[in-house]
Amino acid sequence: MLNVEESREASPGIKSTLKLDDTTQLFVSGTHINHIRPPTVTNGNFSGCISELYFDEGRIGLHEFKTSSPLCGGCREAPTAAASASTFHFLGSGYASISKIPKYNSREFQISFHFKTFWANSTLLFAGNEQLVGVLYVTDIRTNIKVLYYV
Repeated sequence: MLNVEESREASPGIKSTLKLDDTTQLFVSGTHINHIRPPTVTNGNFSGCISELYFDEGRIGLHEFKTSSPLCGGCREAPTAAASASTFHFLGSGYASISKIPKYNSREFQISFHFKTFWANSTLLFAGNEQLVGVLYVTDIRTNIKVLYYV
């Protein structure tokens, strides 16, 4: 059983909503080593499969990414009963950078994805810009899912 823990912290500047825009980069399973991120955000370490990533019911195809680590590829073991062409496999040091976040409600939105891993303490999703204003971070810590957002 997974528990979800939520944490809200302040980012530089004054904001009341999480605003992900054209300056926001969305990373799945980690970030590029040189990407600026808050100190509480780890670089990656996720090893497993992630599929069917949705942002407010807008599907983000993991094979439609801007860049990725060379160690990432199609997943042989899907996290759902039937394997999907959108399932992506990560080996602990890889990531995928999505080029565009779909339209969403900045005051209230839902993110959902299926994943399978035997690793803990790893990045599942990171969305943020270089100014660290409007950052969203999803991580698994042991059997807990932790969601941090900086507004």
